[in-house]
Amino acid sequence: RIDEVEAVRHALRTVLDSGAAAGAVVCGDYNLVGSRVPLERLLLKTDVDGGDLAVAEALQIDGRSNATWADAKQPFTAGRLDYLVYSDATLRETGGFVFDAADLGADRLAALSLSASETADASDHLPLVVDLAWAAPDSSGAGKAQP
Repeated sequence: RIDEVEAVRHALRTVLDSGAAAGAVVCGDYNLVGSRVPLERLLLKTDVDGGDLAVAEALQIDGRSNATWADAKQPFTAGRLDYLVYSDATLRETGGFVFDAADLGADRLAALSLSASETADASDHLPLVVDLAWAAPDSSGAGKAQP
């Protein structure tokens, strides 16, 4: 996983250093089982301003967990395996959530034509939804974006 992260970091730095992109978003299943080192390496000085990328913080709709993976057939506890990291030099997180249909009440499920098992039936990973917006630069015109 470290080698994969280093390849992603190199690709990000190449694109960002060329000026071809104003920021970056990297989202997916990071499979951080036993160590956060791959995530920490990805964040480190990879942003467009030379700083660290930020980790989006989204909770399930019920507000009690940030778990994005669960499988009742496995001996492991539900946990957070999926992450979205982004350039907080140019982007800001404006909202987000981890979607588990089981968190919705019967009325809401009916209104959306969903069943409580919809997300579990689709995958052992839950959808991670994050709203991002372009942010204005700080007053000096550089550095971390201000909300």
